[in-house]
Amino acid sequence: MPKRTIYVRDEDVALFDKVAEEGSLSAVIARAVKADRGEAPAPSDTDPKTVRSEEVFTPGRFIEFSVEKEEPKEKKPVAVVELLDVDPFSVEVGKGLLSLVDPKQGAKLLERITAVRRHMAVKLGIILPGVRFRDNLKLRPNEYHLRLRDGLVATGVVELNHFLTLPKDGVLPDVPGKAAFDPVLECPALWVKPDVRPTLDEGGFMVFDPISVIASHLTQVIERNAASFLGLPETEVLLGRLRKTHAVLINAAMPDTISLVQLWRLLRMLLRERVSIRDLVVILETIL
Repeated sequence: MPKRTIYVRDEDVALFDKVAEEGSLSAVIARAVKADRGEAPAPSDTDPKTVRSEEVFTPGRFIEFSVEKEEPKEKKPVAVVELLDVDPFSVEVGKGLLSLVDPKQGAKLLERITAVRRHMAVKLGIILPGVRFRDNLKLRPNEYHLRLRDGLVATGVVELNHFLTLPKDGVLPDVPGKAAFDPVLECPALWVKPDVRPTLDEGGFMVFDPISVIASHLTQVIERNAASFLGLPETEVLLGRLRKTHAVLINAAMPDTISLVQLWRLLRMLLRERVSIRDLVVILETIL
């Protein structure tokens, strides 16, 4: 077993005590220091290992310790099953937009998602699952991607610390700015600096901040794909909630008149046509 020797100052011995119970190389040294509490050696001109300076000598001691060869750590098996999980809806952002989703920097976009989920519940009657946010360094700094079950469905670019203004009567304002494209209305737009906004407000132009642009785009994509968020489990949840107040209605309609699978297909068809399924009572009464 190989041996090593180091010189340890007395004032550092206490520091080694703190790591003596660990398994690192520092801990090996620490245990050796704790085992050797002798007096500092007298400086010797002939001992090449003695630390000597003509101006300062720091009291300490030589410690010899053994270095054991570390056994390779057993690699934990990768949970392959977890790789099969697919997020119902996710948002990828470039590094320039991380502040919008980082809780330590405000995460203002995350707060807006709560409003989007409420909007979808009121307008279409569906419960939007959690939205996964992640960074993607392959994107341009100010670019974002919207993914539905890992499939790319929309992209966009925003400029932080700017406002997006839209055309009025088909004409953009005559102000300095960066040409852009509004993904929601699918029309030319303009990113302008904050000091230009008062002029745009006076001219009656619509102005949006970056978070509103992304939230509006996200809402539009979800509405267009609302049927994808309604599966059999979600349909059972809706029925379970309704059963608390309309058990007679559900018993009359199901399963003789319509089965769970048939109702699920019907609700999905309505969502594809942008028809709200919020009033499930009326839908079931119509079926009877």
